[in-house]
Amino acid sequence: MKRELPDSDIARLLEERRLSDEASAPAFQVLLTRARARSLSAPAARRSGRRLLAAAAMTIALFVAVVLLRRSPAVREPGLPAAVATLAEWKSPTDSLLHTPGAELLAETPVLVSRVPEAAAAAPGR
Repeated sequence: MKRELPDSDIARLLEERRLSDEASAPAFQVLLTRARARSLSAPAARRSGRRLLAAAAMTIALFVAVVLLRRSPAVREPGLPAAVATLAEWKSPTDSLLHTPGAELLAETPVLVSRVPEAAAAAPGR
């Protein structure tokens, strides 16, 4: 069975740990100098990395656009821009979810009474 430490022993061990951590920490000025040195050399590396990432993203987007435009044969009318024809043919991937059972009931206005029955048209007792 495990031996439980009294609260005073736990507090003493935690205090020793805190003091050893403080003793091993570098001075604030050393950390500040390191941070300044890194910040002066880092922007050029960050910029080149961002440019590379942007160029790769644009290349991939251009490739995808070319592939998609070649795959979908758009019906093009004369004088109509190609983008308009492409947009007109677009189908949503979730379009099939809009077709629900009983959708034909919502497609037209229901007729509650097609005509007034003759017996109801005549006022009773007249």
